[in-house]
Amino acid sequence: MKNILWRILSYLKYYVKSYTAHGIHSPFVYDLIVNTIYNKNPYYIFGPLESLRISLESDNKLIEIDDHGAGSKYGGKKHRTLSKICRQSVTSKKFAELLFRLVDKHKPDTIVELGTSIGLTTLYLSYAHSKSKIITVEGAGNLSRFAKALFEKFKRKNIDVINGTFQQTIPDIIANNKSIDFVFFDGHHEKEATLNYFNEFVANVSEEALFIFDDIHWSKEMESAWKEIKNHEKVTLTIDLFEMGLVYFNQRNQKEHFVIRF
Repeated sequence: MKNILWRILSYLKYYVKSYTAHGIHSPFVYDLIVNTIYNKNPYYIFGPLESLRISLESDNKLIEIDDHGAGSKYGGKKHRTLSKICRQSVTSKKFAELLFRLVDKHKPDTIVELGTSIGLTTLYLSYAHSKSKIITVEGAGNLSRFAKALFEKFKRKNIDVINGTFQQTIPDIIANNKSIDFVFFDGHHEKEATLNYFNEFVANVSEEALFIFDDIHWSKEMESAWKEIKNHEKVTLTIDLFEMGLVYFNQRNQKEHFVIRF
């Protein structure tokens, strides 16, 4: 109950601070908000993927989940139904479609997703730009296998699934990929871990990269991590959408932070 009340207060603070595109003077940010964040176009794949979501939300098959400790969205439970995983731990329709639009806009060469879950969000990333190479990491073995089977069912050829902890897999991902220009951080919701993963990727970040952090207001720890990320010397632009935070590194932009109502 305490955490729920804290989340409500956090959202109220966000809502009071947030604003729309009106009055924004940066051409890049204005275009991003109007044509990408607020874009309501029903892309061709949205219907089929939401049909899949509805199907998964009604599936009571039990999946055993490896417990990777505090900060996991799975709450330490060993068994959960697909229905609960989809409803509670998968990116919502609204934000999954936003991720699709962001990939469609930026067309990154390599996308890293930290936290595959059952793979629904990964499909949005995959369809947004089929030429993007997607590396998705999941610590829970059964979830990783389920996602891989799902990708094969949808005949997606641009997704590489890695089963392992973020701490174990990130160094090899960085070493084996010269350019990583889109990272979606969607797991291990603790301040220290989030900052460690961010610092590993940011060490060789390009100016054109986009980092996206899920649940930046999930806890006081995550809000604190978000503040440190915003203040990093390489970060030039951040956009707080409450559920997600967007981080840009383009040195052509002066350092600015926006809280946008979404």
